[in-house]
Formats: sequence, C-alpha cells, structure tokens
Amino acid sequence: MGRSLPSMNRWPRLLATFIATACVGYLFVLYRVELEVNSIKVGQFVKRYALSFRGNMSYSEYVYQTKPPCEPIHQLVFVKTHKTASTTTNTLIQRYGMKHNLSFAIPQGNQMFSETRLYSRSMLFRQSPPPGSANYFNLLANHMRFNRRELDKTVPNATYITILRHPITKFESTFGYYNFAHSLRLERYPNPLEFFMRTPEQLLRSGHNAMKNQLRNGMMFTLGFDHRFDDNEAVINKTIERLDKELDLVLLTEYYDESLLLLKELMCWEVEDILYIPKGYRSQNRRYAMSDKLAQKILKWNRADQRLYDHFNRTFWRKVEEYGPNFGSDLDEFRRIQKQFYDHCVDANTTTVRKNREDALVMKKNSSEDCELSFFRVSNFHYKFKGQAKVAEQKTKQKTTPPRKTTQRRIPGKSHPRPSRH
Repeated sequence: MGRSLPSMNRWPRLLATFIATACVGYLFVLYRVELEVNSIKVGQFVKRYALSFRGNMSYSEYVYQTKPPCEPIHQLVFVKTHKTASTTTNTLIQRYGMKHNLSFAIPQGNQMFSETRLYSRSMLFRQSPPPGSANYFNLLANHMRFNRRELDKTVPNATYITILRHPITKFESTFGYYNFAHSLRLERYPNPLEFFMRTPEQLLRSGHNAMKNQLRNGMMFTLGFDHRFDDNEAVINKTIERLDKELDLVLLTEYYDESLLLLKELMCWEVEDILYIPKGYRSQNRRYAMSDKLAQKILKWNRADQRLYDHFNRTFWRKVEEYGPNFGSDLDEFRRIQKQFYDHCVDANTTTVRKNREDALVMKKNSSEDCELSFFRVSNFHYKFKGQAKVAEQKTKQKTTPPRKTTQRRIPGKSHPRPSRH
C-alpha cells in the first residue's frame, strides 16, 4: 500500500501550534524590551546615586577614579619634531623624569643628536645610565632622526610618541624661526617666503643653513624619511604605514590640550604631569603673510608631510572616540587646572625677547619648583643631567678605588727601627 495522506483534522492542530508559538515569541520580545528599559532606569539611578555621594567631584572624575588601577609608564621615547610645540612637550616629559628620578639618554653635544643622520647609540653622551640608576635608560626626548631599531636598544620596551603640525603653518614657522630669509639672501623682498616658493628647489640648493632639511617635508624627514623620495608616492605611503605601526601616539599641535589628555591616558600619568608653560611665541619680525595661493604651493611642495598629517589626524580622532564619553568633561577640567597653573607661574605683565626671534614668558618671582622646572628648556635639563652624571661617577670611584698605601720617608743620618721578624 502507498503512504496515506494526513487526515484533514490535523491541520487545525498545526495552525493552533503555530499561533501559540508566535504568541510566546511575541511575549518574550516584550519581556526583553521591558528588561532593557528597566536596566536603563537602574543605570540612571546608579548614576544619580553616585552623584549624590561624590561631593564636589565631577561625574567624569568619579568614573575615572573608579576605573581599574594602572601602572605609570616610565619607558618613553619622544620623537621631537621642529616647530610643533615639541619643546613645550619635551619640558613636561623631562620634568616628569626628574621628579621620578628616571634616567635620560642625551646627546654628546648640544640639544640635538643629529639633524642629518639617523639616530645611533654612538651619539649618546654616555652609553649607559649613570651609576646608581637602572642598567637601561628610561627616557629619550631630544631632537633626532627616528631610527626605531637603534632606539629600541637605547630605551627598551618604550612607548613611542611624536607631535605633528599642519604643514602650512609648520612650514611658515620653520622658515621664519630659522631665518631662512637671511641665509637664502631674500631679506630685500617684501615677502621672502612668497619669493622662495616661486622656485624652491633652485633656492634651496643655493643657500646654506644647518636646518635646510626642514624646508621640505621636514616632519617626514625627522621621522626617518629620505629626501630622495619626496615625490615618490609609493615610498611615502610605505613610510606612513610603517610609522603607523611603530608610533603609539601622535599628538597634534592644533589640538594640544586634547593631545595631552590622550598622553595622560596612555601613560597612566596624573593631571599634574601634563601641566605646561608654553615656551614662547615667534616674534612678529619672523612671521609672513599667507595667501590662499601661497598656502596651496606650500602644500604641494610638502606633499609627503601633508599625507603624513592627514593620516594621523584621522587616527587621532579615533583615539579620542576610544577614550570614551567623558573626554569632553575631562578636557574642560584639565583646562581649568591648566589655567590655574599658568596664572600661578607666569608674570602676566612681562615678556622678554629670546635670541631676537621669540617673545618668551617670564616666571613670577618666588614661584614653586614645579613652575621653575616648567620654564626649563632642553639646555637647562642637559646641564643638570650631565652634572648629576659626573657627581654619581665621582661617588662611585671613591667607593671602588682602594686607599693609597703610605710609605715612611727615610731621612738621611737618622736611624730607623727594623721591622720585627716575629
């Protein structure tokens, strides 16, 4: 016999089962929605409850203080670029190092390891930290050309950061601060910068200035890029991809306070560690008018720097998003404390001209040690570090050098007792 067809009286049961299942599913969805609504209400209640007992703390401060604890990072390499607020950043890093008794890798001569050659350990003032320190360096924050392999050997397990500035304003600042109008003999022209950008390649070859490598794609050059590839898109892209992997954080001059907040989060530092005093403002006689046409010429001339800045501008705002919803309130709080620190340290009625190119701030009399360290420049730190290293070496020599043996001087005509043979 063939298979019998299902009887007609089974269809009502199947239909009833389907309807019952649909109803149960609908009720389950309603239950989940109600549960989520209630959880939101509970979350709002918890937040209100937290606000009720936290006192004068902002909610963002309360949330921050209830985050899992982290350990401050003391291994740091700062790739110091030119005319990007890097000296201000260098000061707060070295101030942190001094306050926490960390060791610094510093150059042999002035404040730069080298403007032309990639960083090498042979450029160090000392190949190892001074006696009494750890057997490795903690910090490096001076001008150099980025060379990750050699830097890893100098500051092991370091966090790597740098700072970038928009290529137009960075280029204009570089041209004025390093007085290229004088070295390129363009002072007779109404706008030396505008005249230079008419034939930049020709004029750059004709002039003599120790900072001439900064007059095209200067930020990329500091980060290890070779000027031979200024017009090579493939090498530019490959270099930026490598830097994206090798740098943990890239600060932006135009968003300096935001950058320091990201730095604080990355390093697990305190607000007091990122307070700063600007290192001065370029004098008016070193500034040049900027037209739209001139700006476009500068961007085209600094194509690699533009690509670099655009890339890390995007990654910067992704990091801001990753920081979380409290970024805005934390930024407001930091700026409030920063203003108090500035007013506490800076004499608002006085400025001074530094090296005929910079209007520098003046510290109030009888200011705190934090103010004094915040006014330090790279050379001030170097003087202290080298002095401390010499003192530490002298103390070590005194401990390890055996005392000199003294012998009795014989005087002619005078008898001396013989040593006993017992």
